[in-house]
Amino acid sequence: MRRNEVVTVADRSGEATGKPRPAIIVTADEFTSLDWIVICPLTAREPDEGADLMREILRSDRLPLRERSWAEPHKITAIRRRRIGPRIGVLSDVEALWLNRAIVQLLGVAAARWRPPRKRKPAVIEGPAVITAVSERRKAAVEAKAALAASLKLTPTEPERTPVVATSRTPSGAAAKSAIITVRRKGARAILPPGLLPDTPEEHKQRGEAADAMWREVVRRVREGR
Repeated sequence: MRRNEVVTVADRSGEATGKPRPAIIVTADEFTSLDWIVICPLTAREPDEGADLMREILRSDRLPLRERSWAEPHKITAIRRRRIGPRIGVLSDVEALWLNRAIVQLLGVAAARWRPPRKRKPAVIEGPAVITAVSERRKAAVEAKAALAASLKLTPTEPERTPVVATSRTPSGAAAKSAIITVRRKGARAILPPGLLPDTPEEHKQRGEAADAMWREVVRRVREGR
């Protein structure tokens, strides 16, 4: 028993196979050893006009049918293997190709062809930004530092210095060159701006108290943020 062969079937449990009648084996050759076999029944009743899924199976030396028969792919069914009778013949290559296409069209197998998934673009999620504990601490430290600078209101103790402009000497008749400007600071002791270093005991004390207040404020804001 092979695919596209026409055999006699008799299965009284099915509506389309209540009496012995010819049918086409639809099950692939790899699965013809199963207990259930899929068949396409043949009918001697001529179809109505517009029945696209039915086609006449012509009699030939390879298929000696007793009467005119039409294949009914829309009535394919499965019957038990023991209900299959003797072999009648085999379909021609053209009829076998038509039957395969009719079944594919009927079941919609071509429309369900697998396609690789498309690459999706990352979706942009709109919402509030996630603020971590580290960013909260930094924000609190910056605000405390700004509050400290505003509370101290320190004024520069050093006199305002004017930049010293040094220019290269240009010989007479020569084209003028760009001047190099340098700023000289006398007694520069640190890279901090003037006015932030304690110069007197009162400023030193005030600076220490402000630092303690800033630390307590930072600790309080960090605890509240948690």
